[in-house]
Amino acid sequence: MQTTELFGQLIQVAIGTRNADDFSGATEQQWTDLLAIARKQGVIAVCFGGIEKLAREKQPPLRTKLHWIGLVDLIVKQNEKITALCKTVTEEMKSVGVSSCILKGQGMATYYPTPLYRNSGDIDLWIQLDKPTDNFEADVKEMLKRITTIGRGEPTNPGPHHAEWSADGVEVELHYRPGEFYNKKIDRKYKQFGLEEFKNNRPTDAGFYIPTTYFNMVQQMEHLQRHLLFEGIGMRQLCDYAILLLSSTEEERKRAAKTLRELNLKRPAAALMWVIKHIFGIPDERLLFTPNEKLGRMALQDAMDFGGNMAHQRYHMPKEQFNALSNINKFRYMLHERKHTFKYAPREAFAELCYQMNVIINRRK
Repeated sequence: MQTTELFGQLIQVAIGTRNADDFSGATEQQWTDLLAIARKQGVIAVCFGGIEKLAREKQPPLRTKLHWIGLVDLIVKQNEKITALCKTVTEEMKSVGVSSCILKGQGMATYYPTPLYRNSGDIDLWIQLDKPTDNFEADVKEMLKRITTIGRGEPTNPGPHHAEWSADGVEVELHYRPGEFYNKKIDRKYKQFGLEEFKNNRPTDAGFYIPTTYFNMVQQMEHLQRHLLFEGIGMRQLCDYAILLLSSTEEERKRAAKTLRELNLKRPAAALMWVIKHIFGIPDERLLFTPNEKLGRMALQDAMDFGGNMAHQRYHMPKEQFNALSNINKFRYMLHERKHTFKYAPREAFAELCYQMNVIINRRK
């Protein structure tokens, strides 16, 4: 059996879509390869949750298992640190009149069978004034001003939807919006969606707030589309969405599907439904849309090739070489590199291309 098939079986056992007795078993070399895949994709501890369910005779050789346990222990300790920090930062925000909510990360971990097994990264903090006004831009400036008084330094690089901050050596993205689209019409809808949903955030026993499952299914798909189109998608993000689908109610899925249609996300979502069904064994009744196999196979190749690191771009020309090109040649290169993205989301891909060319032209002035 191919190692990639065994990887799918193992992660299905881990999230509960396959019985542990149905795992085919692996050779010593395949277990070594499975560890390498899990490490690349950022799901080492999640997969180990599957190993824990296997009969002893189907588990990895002792040497490989001990290596795996050592890596899992590091992930658990980091998760404990980040979870505690999420609570601290939430309390600090509250002290200056800023409400907050954890996006992705430790918020998504709460859905997993073993929350401490999900790989943690930085902290994505969705923020809003306790008493917001009708002036969004003024509210953002006021929030960043108040956050500076906490004593952890001033937020830096404020962009259209987030600024950068740091807490105890951990990067914190301060999101005043949950995300953005290059398509301005859709972006306005998404901004309004975020403003309406913030009030529905719910507390956790860990001492911080997380969004509703309905919101997560919409926001995570927006995030997945961005990675699918421009950055390369990873198995960790796909696993998050599979877990969301398993945790959701029929009403939540219907509501999420309706919102995704309104945000022009149905086509990339249908591609990813095929991947999620294929890799994670999610039953048809829990999928949001009929899977698109043709686009899904393309997305699956991206996921396996580019891995789970969010910083990996799929564009291969060195930055210095790209900057030396004329504007027209930059456009040709960008069009060539992005041509496959039009198959997933033509409007968003075209809007992003226009945005990038506008940036290039303005830099020349």
